[in-house]
Amino acid sequence: MMTPPTRLKTERPEPTRLDVIVRDWLQCSWNQARAAIASGKIWHEDGPLTDPGQLLTTAELEYRVYARRADRDNLLAAAAVAALTDDYIVVRKPAGLMTVPFKNERDTLEARVRRWLGKKRGQKGRPYLGWVHRLDKETSGLVVFATSTRGKQVLQHQFQTHAAQRVYHALVEGQADSATIETHLVANRGDGKRGSLEKVPPRRRHHLGAPQRAVTHVHTLEVGQRISRVICHLETGRTHQIRIHLSEAGTRIVGDPVYGETQLPREIVPPRMFLHAVELAFDDPATGQRVTFEDPLPASFDAFWQQLES
Repeated sequence: MMTPPTRLKTERPEPTRLDVIVRDWLQCSWNQARAAIASGKIWHEDGPLTDPGQLLTTAELEYRVYARRADRDNLLAAAAVAALTDDYIVVRKPAGLMTVPFKNERDTLEARVRRWLGKKRGQKGRPYLGWVHRLDKETSGLVVFATSTRGKQVLQHQFQTHAAQRVYHALVEGQADSATIETHLVANRGDGKRGSLEKVPPRRRHHLGAPQRAVTHVHTLEVGQRISRVICHLETGRTHQIRIHLSEAGTRIVGDPVYGETQLPREIVPPRMFLHAVELAFDDPATGQRVTFEDPLPASFDAFWQQLES
């Protein structure tokens, strides 16, 4: 890999994946480009860019070959923090990053938030950070963590009782209809994947364990020839609930690596799974007042829509 100029002003005629830009810039392999992105060496004015699938048109980038340790350890950009109080922090999660540790995954949103919080408060040691809910690795959008024991207790209760509100935007394959989907989810529908008990043949249901009621309210925003835009309101918050419900309805989420088989042409390769947590609302643990946070859609949603439907 050649030594590139430390700065690049990229101007592309159409939205282009970050890993494509970095590969052209560094004149390197795909693996080297993605490693540079993952290690926090590609920066713009708001901080490091760590999502190789992020779409850019015009941007000024900086390549930090020997980033300071403080930079390497703090990969949470200030712009990713939507709110910070004594009881909670709301952050914007990029796609491709685990919310909390799983198996051997060490670089997680929780770890990044904890480092950022420690530096922000000038603390020595690990600051308190409690996870309240999770987004799938492939999903982007708003996540809240508790920054106090009171915050964790109050917020967890709101999520467990479904008092917290979560709204998601998705691109799905096919022509979606507005509907309320209510099923009972099981951890293993018989093929190692989660699914709805109602979709399993009756003779096999007694082997599947205790089902959980799951309700998703789907509102169609726009219907194209190949894909649709939908908004999903969670009444319950089960693991993979939206992904399962949309897939079983015949409108799988574009780019979902687990649920459903794609019907898109082979040459169309989605850069990510198109599910984004656009709104999060809950009662403030200190005041009891309702607080609502919104996160705009990543540019990749509109770019992919234009690619398929223009």
